Amino acid sequence: MSHAEILAVIDFNAREAEKDVQLRDLLHEQKRFAEMLSEITTSFARQWTHLPPEPFADPKSRTAYYIRQLHEHRLIPARQRWKEARDKKKAWKLWNASEVRQASEAFESILRAYGYDRHDVGKLDLLDDGNFAYATRWMAEWYALGREQKHRTWQEQPEVQRYLKAKADTDRLMTYLERTRDVDLLMLARDDPQEALKRLASLPDIAAVEREALETASCHPAVAKHSIPASGKRINSPDLG
Repeated sequence: MSHAEILAVIDFNAREAEKDVQLRDLLHEQKRFAEMLSEITTSFARQWTHLPPEPFADPKSRTAYYIRQLHEHRLIPARQRWKEARDKKKAWKLWNASEVRQASEAFESILRAYGYDRHDVGKLDLLDDGNFAYATRWMAEWYALGREQKHRTWQEQPEVQRYLKAKADTDRLMTYLERTRDVDLLMLARDDPQEALKRLASLPDIAAVEREALETASCHPAVAKHSIPASGKRINSPDLG
């Protein structure tokens, strides 16, 4: 190997080592950034631990469609087993009646668990397809109405109203930080969240900035593709500690 080739190999290895160090530094900064975001959200949550838990927090859990699916997921197989056992008994006169009874009791125990027996729909012949469809639909709507009312009652409490306003502000701040990687604002948010929110109010709306960048990119793709920092790219770079 010539002297020039040896120098080329040494230079290549040095560049690769430098890339490796830069990558490890970047990964460390990204991890620290994520940890500080987590610290801010955890600190915010601690301030509101005195609130009663949000009932049926997932909006999906308050919909009749979702509730009916849950009911039918358990009721339909149990109902089918009951129908099959009953049909077998009709076809075979000496068929063990205990199987029919057990299948019937299993189906009815699920109905009781969901409270069908406390309503008129529970008195219908639920082996009839039409009655069964009506009963599950009615019960799902009844459940949904009650869950929505519980959630609304929780939401209308004055302290909860303050919490929801604060959470919306904090979520907006977190979204801005995640999308801009603004380390200066991150440090301020960790030390003084209220001051960080004031500063955020004076900053350009990130969605508007992104829309403008996308519009520019559609006209001048080669120029505009770096208009917005890519995920993980820092705008400012103080030591995250």
